[in-house]
Amino acid sequence: AIEWITKLHPDNKEKPALLGWSQGALVAQLVAQSEFGRKSLSSLTLFGTIYDPRVVYPRRPLYENLKEAPTTPNTEAGALEDFTLPGSICD
Repeated sequence: AIEWITKLHPDNKEKPALLGWSQGALVAQLVAQSEFGRKSLSSLTLFGTIYDPRVVYPRRPLYENLKEAPTTPNTEAGALEDFTLPGSICD
């Protein structure tokens, strides 16, 4: 994606910035740490990262002792509850 953005804007003298959100922050951090990322990015922003230095990734599955993971219907409110705090994004 970074190469594509760079090619899409050939006249831009700035290198693209990379934003990682939630679990995407882990991916963005790995990209930025790579040789490609160090040469290709102007900056890195990690928002709402799930990184915890005390946890070794990948973790064991959360539901390894269950035959099937519990399911609940997805709703707009349920999808937003993990990512929104009052006054942080939009209410």
